[in-house]
Amino acid sequence: MQSVNNVLVSRLAAFALASLASLASESAFGFEDTRVMPKGVRRLTFRLLNTNIAEKTSSDGERRSLGRPLEKDLTFKDIVKNEANLTKRSLTKGFLGYAGYSDPDSVGTFDADVKTRLTVFAPIATYGLTDKVTLAAAFPIYNMATSVDAGFNANSTGQAFVNALGDGWNNQRISALEATEKINNAVQRLNDKLDRNGYRQLENWQKTAPGDLQLLAKVRTFDAGFVSNALTLGTVAPTGRIDDPDNLIDKGFGDGQWDIFGGTAFDQPLGETGISFNQYGKYTWQLPGRRTVRLATEDETIEVEKRSTAFKLGDKIDAGASLQYAPDFGLVSGTGYNFSHKNADVYDAPSDAKAKLQKDTLEQAHQLEVELGYSAVPAYRRGQVPVPFEAKLNYKHQLASRNMPVTHLLQFDAGVFF
Repeated sequence: MQSVNNVLVSRLAAFALASLASLASESAFGFEDTRVMPKGVRRLTFRLLNTNIAEKTSSDGERRSLGRPLEKDLTFKDIVKNEANLTKRSLTKGFLGYAGYSDPDSVGTFDADVKTRLTVFAPIATYGLTDKVTLAAAFPIYNMATSVDAGFNANSTGQAFVNALGDGWNNQRISALEATEKINNAVQRLNDKLDRNGYRQLENWQKTAPGDLQLLAKVRTFDAGFVSNALTLGTVAPTGRIDDPDNLIDKGFGDGQWDIFGGTAFDQPLGETGISFNQYGKYTWQLPGRRTVRLATEDETIEVEKRSTAFKLGDKIDAGASLQYAPDFGLVSGTGYNFSHKNADVYDAPSDAKAKLQKDTLEQAHQLEVELGYSAVPAYRRGQVPVPFEAKLNYKHQLASRNMPVTHLLQFDAGVFF
C-alpha cells in the first residue's frame, strides 16, 4: 500500500506542471492603434488587472478544472506496481489473485479543489520623443494566490480489501491496519515525502513579486488620412521571479530570459465620425536561457535530480482587429478580437525528462475584447479641465484556447498627461 502515497505524488506533480505552467502574459499597452504621443508630452498610467482561474484547457481545447488531473482512480495494478519491497509486492499480488481481485479494480479516487487568483499592478510610463516616435516602459507587480484541497476517497472495494486482509482466515491484521492508515492519511504522507525530497509541502500558496520589465519604441511611419501605420520594436527584460522547482504549485512571474518583439498596426478612420478600424500583428522572439528544473519523468516525479539546464521557450505570434469609437466629447470605446499562439518549448535534458518538460507547451488562445472609458484630452484642449487625464475599463473574454488557463481578464487604467 506504499503506492497510495506514490500515486498521489505522481498525479499531483502532473497537475502542477500542466495547469500552471503557462499563464498568458498581457500586453502592457492595451488596445492597439497607430497613435503616438506629441513631442515632449509624457503620460503616467497605472494599470490594475485581475482574474480568477478555476479551469484550464487541454491540448484538444477541452475545459477542465485545475484539479482534474488528480481525479484518478487508484487501482490494484497501481498498488502492486508501486510497492517498493519486492517480497511484499509478490505477497500482495498473490493475495489479490487469491481474494478474486483484478488489476483494473479501483479501491478509491483521488480528488482536489484548486483555484488561483491573480492581480497585476503595472505603472506604465510613456514619452513623446518626437512627433512620430514614442517610448514606453511597463513594470508589472504580481500577486498570485493558489488554494489546494486534495484528498482520497476510498470506495467499497477498498474497504472490502482492507477487511479481507484482516479476516481471520487470512490473518494479516498488521497489513490491514497499515493499509487503512496509508489510505486515510494519503495527503499527509504526500507532504512527508515532499519534505524528504526537498520540496515545499502541499499547501495554500501566495506570492507578491515583480514581473518582467517591458520596453518599447513606437514609430508612426505614415498617415495618408484614410489609412495610417505604426511600427513597434521592444524587449522584455528578465526582471521577474521564475518558477521555484521545489514547489509543485508555484508559478513564476517572469520567463527567466530576454525577449525581443516587433509589430505593426494599421488604422482606417471613417472621416470625422470618431470611428476607426484597426488591424495589428506582433512577433516575439524568446531568446535561449538557463534555469534550474526538476528532471521529472512520466514514471517518477518526486525522487528526481535538480539541474540547471538550457531552454528555449516557443516564439509567440499575436494578431487581431478592432472597431474603435473616440468622438470629440471624450468617450473612449472599442470592441475587438485577439489571437495568440506560442510554439512548443525546447529543453536540453535527458529524453524522458525532456518529453515531460516539453509536454503541452504549445499554446493558443482566442479572445473577445471590449473597452469603455473617458479621455479629458479634448476637454483640456478646449480649456474646460486643468489637467488632461483618461480612465478606461477593459474586459478580455477567452473564447477558446489550448493548454492555457481559462482567464477572463478585467483591467482598469488611470493615466495623466503632463
